[in-house]
Amino acid sequence: MIFVKILLGLLLLIVLLLILPLHVTVRLVDNKLLLSVGALFVRVRVYPRKAKSVDKPKKRAKKAKPSGKKKVSPGEIFDLLQAVLPGIPRVFGAIRIPRLHLRLRLAAQDAALTAELYGAVCAAFGCLWPHISRIFSISRPRIDIEPDFEADKTAVLLFADIRSCLAKLAIAALPVAFAYLKLLIKKAGGKQDVSVSHQ
Repeated sequence: MIFVKILLGLLLLIVLLLILPLHVTVRLVDNKLLLSVGALFVRVRVYPRKAKSVDKPKKRAKKAKPSGKKKVSPGEIFDLLQAVLPGIPRVFGAIRIPRLHLRLRLAAQDAALTAELYGAVCAAFGCLWPHISRIFSISRPRIDIEPDFEADKTAVLLFADIRSCLAKLAIAALPVAFAYLKLLIKKAGGKQDVSVSHQ
């Protein structure tokens, strides 16, 4: 009876973890990235991590040993992308972005280059944004792109509030996992056929 209660408690804990809403906050100000992950009232800063005050003795650099890992061919990479990419938009669709604020102050060495950069970025963003907004669920986007003819360096300000839960992500990732597993089984079957033909 005690074992059944423990098992039910573990199952309840797993269900609660799966349906628990998660939120990720991304801030980028003055080329400084701040990334934090939270659930309910708990928030943990992931990046940057707090610097440790204890000084560790320096270790001697070890000589790199030749790795025996097999290199991945371009054909294998193409097969992997072809199998996995169709399911990626569904995974992204399980992510909700209630707030997104992106501000770009574009600057270059002179006014002419700044104007060219501004035109190129606006054109690229105009082509990409319809696809981004179709894949992600963004409630309140605010995008500001403007040239700065007085500065000599581009400034980026980004704030994003990203929300989801493990259950939605797991369900959305199932087709990707099955496609990857199918590709592995296909490769294993091909290797067996090659070894049998050589024998």
